[in-house]
Amino acid sequence: MNGTCTDNSQKPSNLRLVNETTKVETRVDSQLVARAIENDRGAIGELVRMHQDMWYRFCVLQLHDDELAKDATQETALRVVKDLHLFRGESQFRTWSFGIALNVCREFKRKRGKYVTLDIEQSGLGEMSCHDGEAVQKITHRESVNEMMRMLESLTDRQREAVVLRHLEELPTEEAAAAMNCAVGTVKATLSQALKRLRELMGVKQ
Repeated sequence: MNGTCTDNSQKPSNLRLVNETTKVETRVDSQLVARAIENDRGAIGELVRMHQDMWYRFCVLQLHDDELAKDATQETALRVVKDLHLFRGESQFRTWSFGIALNVCREFKRKRGKYVTLDIEQSGLGEMSCHDGEAVQKITHRESVNEMMRMLESLTDRQREAVVLRHLEELPTEEAAAAMNCAVGTVKATLSQALKRLRELMGVKQ
């Protein structure tokens, strides 16, 4: 991965496993998408089932509201199905669908305004883990999920989007940029600002 704060030298076997898993997932996605575009209802249903938990996790981290995140996840699924014919394969299906989820969340936030405090137990985020980035690792492994949510709340919307996509969903920087519809350099700069802020909150020396 190409993230700013990733140290890959300590876990080559893990990286090989992740890379192989990603290749398999990409092949499965491609096969399902091809069938779904041809209006195979079974493939469409399977594609949604495979990704709906991922969409929900992303939405709840952006919206900080369980019910709103469920609504956003449903809207994401509807738009993904409706716009499948627009998918050109220029990025992974997962990345493309994140772009849709991101736009849905932005719309929901504009309509609702300031988010409220999330009920962690209700959302099921207690099982979430993270593997990349010093600051994000410290949040998810040393601190509670509640603390992680509090720290994410301290970021701007753009910073939160970048951190969640790059470090929690583990998208390569280029894929995160595609989902956010911005330049790779913009994502890197945004991540740098976000991780600096997270380190400050945790008292990590720069």
